[in-house]
Amino acid sequence: MVEVVSRNGNSLINIGPRGDATIPEEQVERLKAMGNWLSINGEAIYGTRYWKENHQEQGNRAFTTKEKTLFAIALDDPKTPFIIEATKGWNKNNVKSVTLLGSREKWSGI
Repeated sequence: MVEVVSRNGNSLINIGPRGDATIPEEQVERLKAMGNWLSINGEAIYGTRYWKENHQEQGNRAFTTKEKTLFAIALDDPKTPFIIEATKGWNKNNVKSVTLLGSREKWSGI
């Protein structure tokens, strides 16, 4: 879903109910996991558009944007700090704040 959104696409979630109209448990689990993820990260998905870069190999990141906000979305579990390569050369005049969605940690500056 993240990769599709970061490339300006739309994502369709297909649920296949059984003949008795019940939804298989593994599909319910996946939908709940997606809902949990979106409850934290939905701001980086809903109402966003693609950015000039849609993917970064180093760190496996996808990007979306909304107004003046850039979202970098980790597609793998981040193990180390990373640099958004397309922002090289940006400085304090270009970046007002940095936030990790779902975290209360404060940004310490560039």
